[in-house]
Amino acid sequence: MNPRHLVITFRSAEFMKFVLVGISNNVVAFSVFYLLSRVGYSYFIAFTLCYAAGILNSYIWNKFWTFQSKDRIAYEFFKFTTIYLIAYAVNLAMLAFLIEVFVFNANLSLIISTGLTTLFSFIGHKRWSFRRAL
Repeated sequence: MNPRHLVITFRSAEFMKFVLVGISNNVVAFSVFYLLSRVGYSYFIAFTLCYAAGILNSYIWNKFWTFQSKDRIAYEFFKFTTIYLIAYAVNLAMLAFLIEVFVFNANLSLIISTGLTTLFSFIGHKRWSFRRAL
């Protein structure tokens, strides 16, 4: 993918919808993370539970609104989940690194790591999860 196409991709209506879905999804996820952390769950458990709920919410909104996909649900959900699991692993590694090595606040660390994995997720979903037949 050339850099010019990447800029056009990030300025598209699809990307704006993806960001809006992500914002609403993250409000829910951050709330769950915060509440679970406050009642004593480790950041690993809190993050895992909020992430799992977020995958389902995000899939529904992105399939039907962002990418308006008509493809088979099971196959798409498999690809969508694969992208999210990769993003989860990268996000969790960054989260742990920021908390354990830099001793950042857990909530600030979650915001930073999630922001960085958003771009990877969009490209993965656009190019693979919800790729339209050419």
